[in-house]
Amino acid sequence: MDKIESPTWNHHGVLHSNAGDRGLHLYLKGERDCNALSLGMDRCVLDRTALGMKQARHGLRICAIRPVKERQKYMTCALTSPWSLPQTLSLAHEQATGAATHLLRLRLKTMPERGSALLDPEASVQLYLMSEDGAALLCRLPAFCSKAARRFQEGATDEVELYGPPLGRLQACLLGPDRGTWACDTLEVQHGEATDRFVCRQRLGLRGAESAALLLPMAEGSVLVGSRVLDPDEAAAMRAAGMQAFSSLSLRLGWGGAAGAVSAVALTTLALGPGAGTAAGVGGAGGLVGLAVQSAYVARLGNGEGREGMAGLRSLLSGPVRVALPALLLLAGYKALQHWDGLLDVTPSTRILCVLGGYLGYKAGVILAAALTKDA
Repeated sequence: MDKIESPTWNHHGVLHSNAGDRGLHLYLKGERDCNALSLGMDRCVLDRTALGMKQARHGLRICAIRPVKERQKYMTCALTSPWSLPQTLSLAHEQATGAATHLLRLRLKTMPERGSALLDPEASVQLYLMSEDGAALLCRLPAFCSKAARRFQEGATDEVELYGPPLGRLQACLLGPDRGTWACDTLEVQHGEATDRFVCRQRLGLRGAESAALLLPMAEGSVLVGSRVLDPDEAAAMRAAGMQAFSSLSLRLGWGGAAGAVSAVALTTLALGPGAGTAAGVGGAGGLVGLAVQSAYVARLGNGEGREGMAGLRSLLSGPVRVALPALLLLAGYKALQHWDGLLDVTPSTRILCVLGGYLGYKAGVILAAALTKDA
């Protein structure tokens, strides 16, 4: 994880900020008039049509597209000065006084499609975070980090730590590359105990659909499904429908597996006698027990019980155990059959084949049931 140090303002200008009831007004004055940066924003009316970003020849321009209310005036924030922005530009009183000691963790994920990477070695990603209480933070994330590694490559997740003002709950963010193109998937901002997640999933830059994107945070409890963000009610409805379909599918698979196991027992009994049929029944029963345990685990996990009250099932169905569960059940059944050698008139090798035959009959029934249903 790469860390970005706070900037030294003596080399870049003086920062002035004023967060009043009408919004946030910021001014940065450089050595020359062309380096001036200012922004006026009323956080009460901020939406996707209020602010935007456009790439300019020497950098990134943040500007107002149009006011969303009458008598609202938006100033222009032009990041087009000949010098580069400092890596962290804090738009708050704490940064101006050198007291920006709050740690922020950024997690930026690039889309996996070909051509999504930020290829220009001199390019950087500009990120402007805006909170509901008027605080803000402008960050510049270069394509190369301190470890000489390339950031923002296809499918990569880049983590950055930096210090800034206390932001509180985030209201929106502006995100875009200052040169070239870049396709952002998601952005996660962790500040204090809060974590805000933004979904972009579009190509940004000169040849992209937009130079930059104004993103709103996902609501608490919302779920990202494909390219859609579902609110809690929609997510709950989708989860309930999915669990109902899963329950129906599990029932059909169980009946199919039982029918396959019974068929294997009947055929083995007719061919080799009752002892062989009993061994086949043990194999089929082992498969049904494994299916029931895994179905119960998935059902409880999907119903929201998740991490609580499921320590036993979760440890029972850890990765290696889940793979070895059928073999363990069959081995246990075979060991149990060894105590009935006097009652089962079959040889040990025949017993093993019958146990496997019963399990294969169960598997054949499950596969057939899955093939006959549309939900499989």
